[in-house]
Amino acid sequence: QVKSEINNIITSSSDSDYDIALLICKNPLLNSFFGGPIKVYEKFGLTPSKIDYSEKEHEFRIKCLYEEINELNDAIVANDHNEIIDAICDTLVFAIGTTYRMDTWQNTILSHPYHINKSLYDLAFVNNDEAFYRTLEYMLRANIDELSTVKFDDSMFYEIVYDILKEVISLSIAYLSNTYDHAEIIEYYDRITNANLSKEIGSLTKRGSFEIDLVKPTGWKAPTFDGLSINQQI
Repeated sequence: QVKSEINNIITSSSDSDYDIALLICKNPLLNSFFGGPIKVYEKFGLTPSKIDYSEKEHEFRIKCLYEEINELNDAIVANDHNEIIDAICDTLVFAIGTTYRMDTWQNTILSHPYHINKSLYDLAFVNNDEAFYRTLEYMLRANIDELSTVKFDDSMFYEIVYDILKEVISLSIAYLSNTYDHAEIIEYYDRITNANLSKEIGSLTKRGSFEIDLVKPTGWKAPTFDGLSINQQI
């Protein structure tokens, strides 16, 4: 049924993965969350149809996810709510980007009722305090720890990684969609996407010098969130 739905959407759309993503999402919030990273990767030609997913790229992406989770931990310790939301959004960007590069993104999007309905509040921590964020950080890190143990030559590699990333994505989306006004979080996330669109392909030593990373060119400007009340809502 899932494959049939995807095939019907693909055959009725343009060749753009971004356009297909929007047709699958059917939801403004998910359009932003999923469409953003796909739009960025398509701009730079980093599509699964052009560049195969490799073991080196997988190792690179695990490093990126750990980098964001470590930044989340630092933000929790510093009680810096602005950096907390930034780290969660960046974790979501990398997780969705990884499902795109692995070419499992269509199934991930089609599981969106799971993402939206999976509420962190079901886990009995309802207050936005340090314990709440610490639990979220622990759950995200546990999934990335599990991801780091999956062998690239495992015959079930793609299925296992897909399931783990779906959990990372669902936790992030559940937090964002249950905590903030949707119009505000869409604008916040879209500004991150627009900033990423102004980067260029390169490599960073701190990430292992992977050759198809996105780096900040000279004069690059980080996104600003002027006019948004989202940072005061936490």
